[in-house]
Amino acid sequence: MNKTHHYNFEQPDFLLAEIPVKDGSQHDDRIWVYCNKTFSLIEFILEDDFPDAEFVGTHAVFTYTDLDEYEEKWTGVYIQNNCALVGADQKDNLQAAWNFLENYFNWEEQEDDLD
Repeated sequence: MNKTHHYNFEQPDFLLAEIPVKDGSQHDDRIWVYCNKTFSLIEFILEDDFPDAEFVGTHAVFTYTDLDEYEEKWTGVYIQNNCALVGADQKDNLQAAWNFLENYFNWEEQEDDLD
């Protein structure tokens, strides 16, 4: 008897992207968050890595506080902004993307502490 299984694969709201093969350049730590609901790509840049960077377009500064209470300043800037196409508020979307990334950072730190 042949049984067919049906699965409901829900897509995540956000996807994390980074350069997979590191070459020792300043670009190794660049990180992006893609939002499936708004078809938008946001780069998050650690200000310490690019202190003189100037950003064009919609962007915001966020603070990440690690488990040791060290603070990092990150700037989120749209690389591809399609919020208007789907009627989403771009500032709310940027904040939601940051919340996703901040949760990832927290999870990553907790995993490192387990090692």
